[in-house]
Amino acid sequence: MRPIPKFATDEFGIANLYCVGIDERGEPAEPIMVSACGEAAHPDAWAALEKALTEYAASRSRKAYAHGDDARTRALSPAGYVDRFLAESGGAAKSSDTRALAAMIDWQSRDAATIRGWLAPNMLSERTRKPFSELPHTPCPGARDRGRIALDRVAAAGFDVLYVDMTPPGCPVSTVKLIVPGMEVETMSYGRIGERGVAKLMAMDSPLIRFGEAREGLEPVRVTEAAMERLGGRPLFDMARAREIVGPLYPLYREPEAHHAAAAAEARPSA
Repeated sequence: MRPIPKFATDEFGIANLYCVGIDERGEPAEPIMVSACGEAAHPDAWAALEKALTEYAASRSRKAYAHGDDARTRALSPAGYVDRFLAESGGAAKSSDTRALAAMIDWQSRDAATIRGWLAPNMLSERTRKPFSELPHTPCPGARDRGRIALDRVAAAGFDVLYVDMTPPGCPVSTVKLIVPGMEVETMSYGRIGERGVAKLMAMDSPLIRFGEAREGLEPVRVTEAAMERLGGRPLFDMARAREIVGPLYPLYREPEAHHAAAAAEARPSA
């Protein structure tokens, strides 16, 4: 494998890296493995790089097992495991993102070269270089330093960090549900976007953000009046353009329940 570490951002003094890769000694065991990606964020760029690399390796294995050849998955699994999993998760899979399931079933019929061709101009592309020495390298000597640094940086930037401590009494491992309103998440699957995402797309001069009259496919972004003043009006998100950009790559944004696409592909009658 030739790993390709990628720079995402260093906002808040946190190194956020991705890792993808290229098979250089033949094709992978399963075509979907070429779409594997690892991601990590850490105050110390060396730790972020290590985490991204190991998650990339895990992503290759996980994707092959969850969405690869049904017979191979069954051969690697305990007897009856796949059938039990399909039976117990069937309802959830059918009621979740049907677009993700349909797209992954389509991927089952594609070879590695086809999927790699879809990824070449975006996920696997290498356009610019950023010196690793320029990334944040904040030491985290203790087990809780990473969380403390991230919390302090985000709070200093004006975000409210909301959490519920769900740790059972006497448990040595902390269990916390935490959200940061306004931080925002991935946009291209469901069009979830707010002021922060709009501002970033505007800085990139992206065609996804427009101003003017809303219409079908050009949806108003839900932001506050104060945000509209900062942005210069009510922003509109071009859902139609987003679908064009995503194209056949929807499984990069949303994956269906494990094993369902592979089982469906195996059950299809041959031409």
